[in-house]
Amino acid sequence: MTHRLGILLSGEGTTAEAVMKAKIPGIEIACVISSTQKANGIQRALANGIPPEDVLVVNPREFPDKKIFGENLIRAMDDRNVTAFFQLGWLAQTPEDVTKEFEGFNLHPAHPKFGGKGMYGIYPQRAVLLFAHNVQRVFPFTQATIHRVTPEIDKGAVVDREYVNILPSDTPKDLQERVHWHEPELVIRFLRTFVAGKI
Repeated sequence: MTHRLGILLSGEGTTAEAVMKAKIPGIEIACVISSTQKANGIQRALANGIPPEDVLVVNPREFPDKKIFGENLIRAMDDRNVTAFFQLGWLAQTPEDVTKEFEGFNLHPAHPKFGGKGMYGIYPQRAVLLFAHNVQRVFPFTQATIHRVTPEIDKGAVVDREYVNILPSDTPKDLQERVHWHEPELVIRFLRTFVAGKI
């Protein structure tokens, strides 16, 4: 079975670009949707051959409420025959109607316990290192995770993960960069498993 994947992003789009370049058998990129016109991921999508009509901005701030935002997301993906979507640096909260209509996955740069509203970018790594400091022990690792998208942020079941070492000298920025380096490999591995029907 071929899955038509919708990629949702809000920022640089480096992991999304890695997925596009990987050309995974059984995965077609149906569209790339950004929550903001300012996302560099838009240009990365166009540079990697995604047709301009399939690179869209659906900004939640442009709609009066979450329901109408969700309706526009659903319409954008339905019009392109999306079968599943992947949030790769997507900062908007995905409305419940979208999660009911499509199977969705989210990449998170830590365990979901270090997730929720506002926990993106460097903030999860700050939380991981602060927690390790407060309990006065060094964690040997953190993890990048992929979980199912639910109406609550970062509350879905974890379906794949990649463990990443924490070094004693790590700053949040160090850890953020190390985790980010592993994320494309994790997502590509997961999508291959997904295509094989093993999720």
